[in-house]
Amino acid sequence: MKKNKLIALSTLTLGASLIYPKIKGSSKKQLQRLDMKYIDDPQTLENLRSKSYYEIFTAYRIFNKFKIGVYNNIKRLPIPVADSDRFDAEALKKELGAAMIIFNGPRFWVLDGIRGYYTGEPMKFFGYEFDLVATIENKISDLKVQAKERKPYIEQTIGRYTDFIFNKGEKIFELVSDTGVIYTMQSASLEINKDQTISDFDSLSAKLKLPDGWIYRARMIEEDICFKIRGEAHVIQDDLRNTYQRNPA
Repeated sequence: MKKNKLIALSTLTLGASLIYPKIKGSSKKQLQRLDMKYIDDPQTLENLRSKSYYEIFTAYRIFNKFKIGVYNNIKRLPIPVADSDRFDAEALKKELGAAMIIFNGPRFWVLDGIRGYYTGEPMKFFGYEFDLVATIENKISDLKVQAKERKPYIEQTIGRYTDFIFNKGEKIFELVSDTGVIYTMQSASLEINKDQTISDFDSLSAKLKLPDGWIYRARMIEEDICFKIRGEAHVIQDDLRNTYQRNPA
């Protein structure tokens, strides 16, 4: 009887050791790719307005959530659109052992400078170097819906410590919600409208299907603006996948 109990216990332990990783999801090594370290005195990246870049989100599962790495090539070589059009999400997902890959690009900046206070291990995707600049945590069900539908005007929370800088004498482009919350455009997408440029944004409202009570506006600023995020940024996208950040209090 004692022997049978030991066999049953060892079988149960073996079964649990095989099942647990499947329930848990991604491995420790995969999740460590998203570790980030603090920088005391980061370099300010300047003259970014209209500069093109590309973003790739790599999602790893932890039980019923995804931890997502946000990578971009802002400090790296530009990627020709002909090359990015050939990026294969399924191939990269298999290579990394990721649960999901989301492409967010090509894009260009609608701000003038950035300071980032956290950085992670760079990765090479499709022969191009990318830097880990932020992380996101999201429920699996939410991310799958968002990745499939990319619904506009729905807030996403991103973990980051950044300064977004807008120079005086430049224009900024804002969405104002029906409750008075202001979001300032940080970057524009070329995924839907490949010919979009900053000069189009004075009249962008005509192309947007804003929620009831929301307004879009463009305005010249008379002094430098620096939006400092220390922990969580709240971002939304419009119908053309241009990205806006909620102005910090």
